[in-house]
Amino acid sequence: MVIWKFPLALALAPMTIRVPRGGRLLTMQLQDRRPVLWFLVDDSVPDEARTFRFCMTGEADLPDQFKAAPYCGTVQAVGLVWHLFEVTDCAR
Repeated sequence: MVIWKFPLALALAPMTIRVPRGGRLLTMQLQDRRPVLWFLVDDSVPDEARTFRFCMTGEADLPDQFKAAPYCGTVQAVGLVWHLFEVTDCAR
């Protein structure tokens, strides 16, 4: 097992990353003013696509996928509060 990090963009569009299958999200925090996901992974297994999306406090009309999407964390950056969710089949 090893810990890998995955930098993200501060954007509202869905972002897909490749993570070894079964990777466990440990945390999402800012590093050098950029959001980063840290996963505990078994780097000997094949990877899989995982999709994440930020939403902001007060954002209206979120897709239905957010109702059951796992919450990953919150960061404050560029004067806004960004909440990250792992989503599937996200239309926005």
